[in-house]
Amino acid sequence: MLIYCPTILIQKPLATIKIMKKNTLALLILFSINFLNAQEHKEYFDNGQLKEIGKYEGDNKTGEWKYYYENGQLEEIENFSNGKKIGEKKYYYENGQLCDDGKYEEGKKTGEWNYYHRNGQLQHFSKYSTGKKTGEWKYYYENGQLEEIKKYSNGEKIGEWKAYHENGKLGLIATYVNGKIRGEMRRYYENGQLKSIVNFDKNEKQTGDWKNYYDDGQLSAIGTLLGEISEYYNNGQLKLTGKLNKNGIQTGEWKQYYSNGQLSAIEKYEDGASVGTWKIYDENGVEKNTIVFKDGIQQE
Repeated sequence: MLIYCPTILIQKPLATIKIMKKNTLALLILFSINFLNAQEHKEYFDNGQLKEIGKYEGDNKTGEWKYYYENGQLEEIENFSNGKKIGEKKYYYENGQLCDDGKYEEGKKTGEWNYYHRNGQLQHFSKYSTGKKTGEWKYYYENGQLEEIKKYSNGEKIGEWKAYHENGKLGLIATYVNGKIRGEMRRYYENGQLKSIVNFDKNEKQTGDWKNYYDDGQLSAIGTLLGEISEYYNNGQLKLTGKLNKNGIQTGEWKQYYSNGQLSAIEKYEDGASVGTWKIYDENGVEKNTIVFKDGIQQE
């Protein structure tokens, strides 16, 4: 049994057809004007090699732009609309290896951006939201070993940050709150030994005691918020004691010691300038010399 589906033809009124023709013509004229307004731009190196090529609409860059090295190798590709960067952007090393790639929206970085070492290894991975840093960023050494982990929110540093030595050992760990370092920051040697401990308050100012260590774990120096400093030899023997003012400048009496524990010198400072009588001792503790200073100048 055959079933016929009749086709119903509806004829458009003549007035409608005339309006459509007028609209189409107007669009063609507008397109032609825009096309003519988009002026091609070319720039060359002194050797005649093309340096850049793109188009302008008025004073604004538009469409795809390409940039080249003097050897003819492509350097960069980017896109514009009304003078603002849009879409994909790529940058290359002179050897043709991709250096970085990412995207723009309305002139601002957006989404994932990747950066590469000259050997092709990923150098760092990043994220943007309307031009602001966001999420977890990771950095890598040329051998592919993880170098750093950073975190951002709305362009501000947040959370735990870590840095690693090229051998994979942890090199630094710190915490950021609202873009500022907060609490304890620890640094480590390549052998994994603790190198230093420093603390920061909510205003990113150093607070409390700080400590430095030798790479064998032995304490090398200790300081306080009030500026009192003690340094030690690798054998644990006291090396010097002194004080810094609020600007980190030497002040007051400082004492230095030989590695056998004997006093080697007594010094005095005012705002970093040497003052008063300094006493110098030999390794047996016998005074061997005195020096007089005034306003940082040694007196005869």
